[in-house]
Amino acid sequence: MAEQMMLIDLTKCTGCRACQVACKEWNGLRAEKTKFNGSYQNPPDLSYDTWTLVRFDEMKSENSLKKVKWLMRKEGCMHCVDAPCVKACPSPGALVKTPEGAVVHNPKYCIGCKACVVVCPFDIPRYSPQEEKIAKCTLCYDRITEGKVPACVEACTTGCLEFGPKEDIIARAKARIKEVDASLYPNNGYETHVIYIVPKYAKLEEFSHLNPDPKVPTTELWWKNLFKPLTLIGWRTREPKGVMIMASKEDMVRITDVEERITHWILAGSFLIALITGLGLMYHHWSIIPTIFGGYYATKWIHIFSGVMFGLSLVMAIPMWWKECLFVEGDGKWIMKAGGYLWDAEDIPPAGKFNAGQEIFYWFVVVFGVILVVTGLIMANALSFPVVVARWAFMLHAMSVFVLASFLMVHIYLGTIGNPGTIQAMLYGWVTRAWASVHCPRWLEEKVDNTSSSSNS
Repeated sequence: MAEQMMLIDLTKCTGCRACQVACKEWNGLRAEKTKFNGSYQNPPDLSYDTWTLVRFDEMKSENSLKKVKWLMRKEGCMHCVDAPCVKACPSPGALVKTPEGAVVHNPKYCIGCKACVVVCPFDIPRYSPQEEKIAKCTLCYDRITEGKVPACVEACTTGCLEFGPKEDIIARAKARIKEVDASLYPNNGYETHVIYIVPKYAKLEEFSHLNPDPKVPTTELWWKNLFKPLTLIGWRTREPKGVMIMASKEDMVRITDVEERITHWILAGSFLIALITGLGLMYHHWSIIPTIFGGYYATKWIHIFSGVMFGLSLVMAIPMWWKECLFVEGDGKWIMKAGGYLWDAEDIPPAGKFNAGQEIFYWFVVVFGVILVVTGLIMANALSFPVVVARWAFMLHAMSVFVLASFLMVHIYLGTIGNPGTIQAMLYGWVTRAWASVHCPRWLEEKVDNTSSSSNS
């Protein structure tokens, strides 16, 4: 079937709400208990069970005898050509852009992440906390694929609603606006499969719940297209001479305690799980990840749980290491020489328990970890925040993941292959004295050797 389009001529709408009722009946949507709120508009807004709503707005009229004029407008999904909701949806099949132009949701695959609600330029998808899913107009896809028009169009008594091939509808719309001296909406170049004819006297800014300048949120473009994982960059190995994997107890020094190791591994493990599940939700071509974790709905909850664990372990990690990660004299010189990891360097300032590179990594984890947790909480409760806040949360969340994942790859490399003997500090708590003399000589002198000398005296 050819690409289809719906035309809504507001110069013909009488507010009879036949379209609203027909939508309910055809889609089997539940009735909602409503009450009078001072307007003929009822129910007051779109919902999980109301996909089409006739809005009633008062407009200023040029008629001196009738200064206020009613304008009724059928509201529902605009079925965007480049639908942001489809791009943002992490679950394949939950939101689909069809060849006919309809953007159709399938509750079977919806995991209730609310990403579509956040990115929609028209604020259309509605989330149900009870069902943990979203719903919206489907352009009656089950009807139009059988050659019928949408239920709302068939029920319209005034000819306000028209439906047909895209080229025909656009031609009719252009002819109509010349006939009645009106304008089209959207009129800023943003393409949809539902368009309005707006009377001349009506200003877009005066409509309730209508975006006068719809566009794909910039934050979504950054979130989905910019912050993608980078490949691992190799680093030179700085291996101390004389390090022995099997050393006597006298040659070993304790560098971490049990609490540090537990916190480290919970922090790292929860981040890795959140990273893997997040990538599975963000990129459809990595669908193997949700398959492994038991489906998209299960993956969403595993992602949330691992995020909570990451946040809790981050709260433990911040006070645990912040004093040892404060920058001291000599760290700047260490950074300028890259600690001897990238090129051969001499006169490298002695490092404490953590070198300047690890201190930088710690503070990046703190800053972007906090951003990750805060934005994650906003994303999980997106409907409780202004839409602009939620959109920025999605973008900043992805940006933080990108930064931390990049640093983590380097951290893993340097903690294993890059520096043999390093990982045992977080596995067992002990390192060889030879290793410590190369990697943290200042700490070895201040915390270990001085303590031993004091004890002996």
